[in-house]
Amino acid sequence: MSYGEIVRVGAPIEAYQAMHQQIGELLGAHVPEGAILHVARATDDGFEVIEVWESKEQADAFKRDVFQVAVERLGTGPAGTEPQFLEFVPTTTITFAAYNSDTLR
Repeated sequence: MSYGEIVRVGAPIEAYQAMHQQIGELLGAHVPEGAILHVARATDDGFEVIEVWESKEQADAFKRDVFQVAVERLGTGPAGTEPQFLEFVPTTTITFAAYNSDTLR
């Protein structure tokens, strides 16, 4: 069963961008196993990340094996308030095309 997560963080979008860069360096061109969708956006009070995975186990493995390493490399988690997590089971997930906004910068 697919698994979704929304993470709301009360830290500047620059904290997300630094973490995103670290994760990119760790992964290179490799797509994390089970990753279906990753969207991030700035909000009035920080940033929000929405992810969809093939399973919760794969999301947890990514957090443990990649995200935690990136946190350790940065020396800290995102500054600000404690992140708010909202888990959900996607009813439908459709990816129309492979798209990576990082390649457009």
